[in-house]
Amino acid sequence: MPSKLATMPQDKLYFTWSHIMETVARLASQLPPDAKLWGIPRNGTIISGLLAHQRDDLRLHPFEPQGMLSGDPKTIVIIDDIYDTGRTLKPYMEQGFQVATLFYRNHVPRETTDRPHFWASCVKTEHWLVFPWEKK
Repeated sequence: MPSKLATMPQDKLYFTWSHIMETVARLASQLPPDAKLWGIPRNGTIISGLLAHQRDDLRLHPFEPQGMLSGDPKTIVIIDDIYDTGRTLKPYMEQGFQVATLFYRNHVPRETTDRPHFWASCVKTEHWLVFPWEKK
């Protein structure tokens, strides 16, 4: 992992804003240019906002995507911070939505064999990830 990360006591991995912005840029480059973004409340909302700014995109949707289901769900990307067990994103994937995360833990047991459609970085640590907008 880049030197911008620091492990602290209690098995936590702290990310800096600089690292997050680099990771957001990597993820933004993978997303379809015409995709509508919607963030899972809390961390996904923050990341989807950062992605919208990175892409200079005004199509960020702050509300639950159920109202958007009349269109093609393949044009909507559900955003979250990390994909580990799959529990949070599985219901959206089952409805045909694409999902994108900053981080993907591909080594942990999960409730599904699915994986996100897009991710910026594969994380191979059991440390709790702490983002710069969270309380330390």
